[in-house]
Amino acid sequence: MSPSADSSTPPSSSLAPAALEAAPRRRPVWPRRRTAAFARRLAAYLEAGISGPAALEGARPPARPKDLSRALAQLRAGSPYATALESLGLFSPAAHAAIRAFERAGRLPRALERAAAAIESDLEALGDLAKRSAYPVFLLHIIPFALAAPALVRGDFGAALLRSATPLVLAWCAVLALGWWLVSRGGSQARSLLALPGFGPWVRARSMQLYFDGVAALYGAGVPIAAAHAEMRALLPHPALAEMLAHAEPALAQGRSYREALALSGALRPLELDHLENAERSGRLEGALESLAQLARGDAELRARAGARVCAGAIYALAVAAIAWSVVSFYSTIYGGLRQLR
Repeated sequence: MSPSADSSTPPSSSLAPAALEAAPRRRPVWPRRRTAAFARRLAAYLEAGISGPAALEGARPPARPKDLSRALAQLRAGSPYATALESLGLFSPAAHAAIRAFERAGRLPRALERAAAAIESDLEALGDLAKRSAYPVFLLHIIPFALAAPALVRGDFGAALLRSATPLVLAWCAVLALGWWLVSRGGSQARSLLALPGFGPWVRARSMQLYFDGVAALYGAGVPIAAAHAEMRALLPHPALAEMLAHAEPALAQGRSYREALALSGALRPLELDHLENAERSGRLEGALESLAQLARGDAELRARAGARVCAGAIYALAVAAIAWSVVSFYSTIYGGLRQLR
């Protein structure tokens, strides 16, 4: 591929590795929907011929004032957009890798559009999962009140309050503790989830999606397939998968095909390898990588939905048990009162 130059993009010689290392490397902390909107606005400014600090400031990034000031100062000093955007801390490391590659190729707006589309796709999947989980979560908040019903019948309001409030407080403390643990570990939250039981298959599917998405973006920007593979493999949150894909690097260094190299790693299924082989023969490798990324995304979403169904089933079982216990306790209380009246 021979990408065309863009006057609004600084030359590739200004992409100093030292400057990239000096930028803060942290996970996004701002609302992701605003980040996607910012990326699309900035891409529109750049396509309209507006570049430099004016484009970044006009796109209204949802960043801290000190981070925005640092990014604007870097652009005024002649640094590339990749360095300035990394200073904002809004995008993932994989998105920054694509931004650097597309900027060198003179196609920075394309990288920003891809980053926005990826964020919107993740938010759509998360919203679908939230809709599926809304009723079980609501039911989970009803269970403590069912447990308190027998105490209310007896007129013991202190015990009723204790039985209803204690489970809710404990549940929310557990959720907050899990969130604090994920944030405090630093790095990739997906890698942190590997320490929890049941999350391994989802993290692997998510890692495959990130890998194919990133390799497709870098290869589409003109990066050699061997370099794209090595860069994205280093960013994977699944250590075992990254180790498997490392076995493909010597074969790629020897000039063997991408399909043969990945076959040596053992990370792909035969059908996926056949798809890559046909794509390499027909010269449509980028499209094949994007389709494999979509398949991996679907696999990750299916696993997330399956996990949500398991959790919902457990909540339904708890609800049935709590309601049954409440009904039995209710009638036992009434029966005991009637016996005392006799």
